[in-house]
Amino acid sequence: MALVLTLAAPASARVLYDPDEAVAPADLDIEWAGASRTFTPGVGWEYKHTIKTRAPYSRRPCVHLRMPGEMPYLNFTCGGDLGGQPVRVHQSPKLLPDTISYTFNATQIGSPSEYHWLVTIGNPVFDRVPDAGYVEVELGPTLPEEYEPAGYAGSTWGA
Repeated sequence: MALVLTLAAPASARVLYDPDEAVAPADLDIEWAGASRTFTPGVGWEYKHTIKTRAPYSRRPCVHLRMPGEMPYLNFTCGGDLGGQPVRVHQSPKLLPDTISYTFNATQIGSPSEYHWLVTIGNPVFDRVPDAGYVEVELGPTLPEEYEPAGYAGSTWGA
């Protein structure tokens, strides 16, 4: 019998709650979107973006990423890859998912010192988090400092 011990640095996470969109059907209405970062020895920094809709979604939500100086959002995932590299996808509950998480390694986005993200659902887009602007994540040597989205006054942050 072997004992396996995985040491990970404390995770940091932020969640952005989105108001109920009266014109969007519940399956295309994002309730909240969050991002976190965890360091695991032997793996490195991993980023996880989680999205929850108000009902089981009919289309997978998409995470759009932009590194400083890039326009438009060049890296995004609505499925199992990010820039042609695999992303771990977890949906729950399994049969009628209303929550999805995308997890990827920092090297997949170039191990930036900061990045911007936003989430969309639908084609055409029915909902977007944040409703305007983007979420800026500044990554320091230890844990990220996350800021209120640019151009999104009055947002509600939770841990």
